Amino acid sequence: MLISLPDILLVERENEKIKKMNKQFNENLPSFKLSNDQTFFVRLVQKLLEEQVLEIRFAKHKFRNSFENKFSWPWTMSQDFNHLSRTTRNSILDKSFTRKLKKEISGLHPHIDQAIPCRNCQLDLVNNSLPVNLECLEDELGDTETMTQFKTNRKRENFIPKESNKIHGLVCDVALDMERDEGKTFSEPLSNFIKDILSGKTFETSLLINQLATVTDSRIFMT
Repeated sequence: MLISLPDILLVERENEKIKKMNKQFNENLPSFKLSNDQTFFVRLVQKLLEEQVLEIRFAKHKFRNSFENKFSWPWTMSQDFNHLSRTTRNSILDKSFTRKLKKEISGLHPHIDQAIPCRNCQLDLVNNSLPVNLECLEDELGDTETMTQFKTNRKRENFIPKESNKIHGLVCDVALDMERDEGKTFSEPLSNFIKDILSGKTFETSLLINQLATVTDSRIFMT
């Protein structure tokens, strides 16, 4: 599933511009301030990246043979970026990104080509990512009541929307932390949205993020 990454650093960049203008031209322009709802939206996106519910990747350029794709930033580095670990990629919006990037790159063995992935890396990834084989367990249990229950539970697990459950839980966690620890209050539309989730209503991930962007008046962050 692909969705556009919300530009949660937008206000921070704009306030930095205002700060420089005020200093340079001796002005007193007001900075942008986020509402409680918008702060909730930004923190939720940060939490989803931190918990790796969302994953940052560069999408493929629509013109693969174009000059822009081959030589312009960020497209020219997109393949290398996508080969970084998910933890490093997801921290690109955080101040820790440079430190994590340096640490990951310094841990790579020397490559002949100036690229992050290489043939040996790919072989190591395959060799170290073999799936657990459950055939021995099935043979050992045989056609027993325990085995029947085991198979039933395994089939049920395949239908559990783990990502969906996690994102709905994080929505409630972020809201609770802001209300309980910071004494923040939310608008009626957002409060009702959270109540719907608490009552068991579920949303597909991209729909939930877009709905929250609308409810919290955070469309300015949607690229």
